[in-house]
Amino acid sequence: TGADNGRITASINGGSSPFTFEWSNDSQLFTPVNDELTEGVYNVTVTDNNGCVETGTATIDQLDDIQVTMPFSDYNLEPGESVDIDPTINRNGNYTYSWSPASGLDDATALEVTATPTETTEYILTVTETASGCTGEGDVIIVVSQLYVVPDMFTPNGDLLNDTYQVIRRNDVLLLEFEIYDRWGKRIFTKVDEPWDGTYEGEDMPAGVYMYRGEIELPSGERESIKGDVTLIR
Repeated sequence: TGADNGRITASINGGSSPFTFEWSNDSQLFTPVNDELTEGVYNVTVTDNNGCVETGTATIDQLDDIQVTMPFSDYNLEPGESVDIDPTINRNGNYTYSWSPASGLDDATALEVTATPTETTEYILTVTETASGCTGEGDVIIVVSQLYVVPDMFTPNGDLLNDTYQVIRRNDVLLLEFEIYDRWGKRIFTKVDEPWDGTYEGEDMPAGVYMYRGEIELPSGERESIKGDVTLIR
């Protein structure tokens, strides 16, 4: 694959040892092994203890680059679903495999894997040929759809852009409870059927960080607690 990792070993039949070797690419190399070679034709001259001389020729061919082909470039999953990824390699050989990241995979050292990521993930497979050390890579993106998103900021300044704050969710996701607190722990909002406009009892709340907590029911019927911070910007 363009690397200087070729090797030729001269074998001797007959003759009287010791033998001397002279290679066409290196006149100072006197051993039967000639390595760190690139593609090309190499000649060796062998002389035995009686002065008999024989020559030999060997050719090192350029191998095709290792190409890893994924069955798809991207794949969409619902949360909790899995997909089998079955890559192919363009040439035969003995290989080792390394997937990155390993999270969400059943075996990060296998060629074929089952992926169950919890979030959208780009997986990269590095294939290394055992004999040559040559490598090839392939990648695939597994897109995990989001059932809901809780934003971390909003700007209630009347410009009709990001003026209100709410949990963004699919229609089959239920918001069972949602509350917002100020920095002193005072509850200033508690509604699930409408967004917060950044006010409390009709007065604008100051810019700053507020805390939220709530509960979500997923399409599976499983319930999840949510909590975090939201920044109000004016």
